[in-house]
Amino acid sequence: MPEMLLAPPPLPMISRTEVHHRHPWVIIAGSLQGPVKAGKADPELNDDAFRIGAVGNVSWAIVADGVGSAAMASAGAHYATYYLDRFLASVGPERAATSETLLKGYRIVREQLALHAVQDRRKLADYATTLLVAVLTESRVLLARTGDGLCLTMDALADGKDAFHQRACSAKPADPDGDVTPITDPAWEQFWSAEVVDIATSRTTAVVLATDGAETFFVSDQQYNTALISKFTTPILNQPDKGLRYASPILHRMFINVIDNPPTYNKDDRTFAIATLNHCGHP
Repeated sequence: MPEMLLAPPPLPMISRTEVHHRHPWVIIAGSLQGPVKAGKADPELNDDAFRIGAVGNVSWAIVADGVGSAAMASAGAHYATYYLDRFLASVGPERAATSETLLKGYRIVREQLALHAVQDRRKLADYATTLLVAVLTESRVLLARTGDGLCLTMDALADGKDAFHQRACSAKPADPDGDVTPITDPAWEQFWSAEVVDIATSRTTAVVLATDGAETFFVSDQQYNTALISKFTTPILNQPDKGLRYASPILHRMFINVIDNPPTYNKDDRTFAIATLNHCGHP
């Protein structure tokens, strides 16, 4: 793989959403800045970031959450998503959807963050960030993460209902507060985790990535099969002849509703990506 040039500094990102149609997936991601945090190098920046990409018949969504106490958290999240996206695009579709490739991509992200730290005369820990990714093909999903946040699949149950299942769980929390080690920590590989989900076997119909600021929208009382988005996505998935043609507008309205009406106790930046299977296709 050719050597990567250092990414440009992140631009101010207050709030944005994107919708991508990558057959057979509809992928939508959204991010909203929380309250300004004092002591940051760029307090106007969102500490979260996301990217959606594809190569050949393989697509991916990447979500990162800069650690709140890190001075360059917004830059760390921006750089992490940028470099992992560039790496996956460079390896080709045959290699992009493997755990080995993803681990190599995470290692490259950390190396690039270290180069930025040297260039900016800062510590690597100043760029601390979580990093979550979902790599999507027609037959399977590969989920990986380091740090907190959620990797979920929505799977159809035998009784016709949908349930969320947490995926790519790290072995154990790395500190007393329960947060899993960010990618800038020397021990991050001990807590990196990946999981392959066979779509047909698990009956997966949707995939969700959410930063810890957004996960409260998807779970209730820590029960991963109780999610706000179920009431939006279930009618679409259960009526493919009617609903899937309008999956993108419905999901977009859901995103706007969730972003604009957060719980009053949630003051964090919030970012999430949802991929839903669109078996009917989309232009």
